[in-house]
Amino acid sequence: MTDRPLGVVTEIVESAGIDVSYAYEDLVFLEHPGFLLQFTGSADEVLIHINRDMKEDTLAEMLSRLQQEAKEHSMVFKTGNIFRIRQAEEETVELEFLSSFEPN
Repeated sequence: MTDRPLGVVTEIVESAGIDVSYAYEDLVFLEHPGFLLQFTGSADEVLIHINRDMKEDTLAEMLSRLQQEAKEHSMVFKTGNIFRIRQAEEETVELEFLSSFEPN
């Protein structure tokens, strides 16, 4: 099992002007609802999943900022899947991964 560099990822995200809200297993939930991060089997690679409700006018800029900050920390933030999230129960959310992200 690969160590998950949550501290480094938190620093990257905060450098991009976003806060980490919660980490659970291999997922990192951000205060910005447009993205969800997921650790991979590689310690220097993280997937950026994109909320299907993310506004396109800010998507490219935010992705670029996160990827640039990751690069400066010797990490790679790759685009992952499109997802949707909904409240399931009191303190539970339901995630559904819909498809791979393919830029226009």
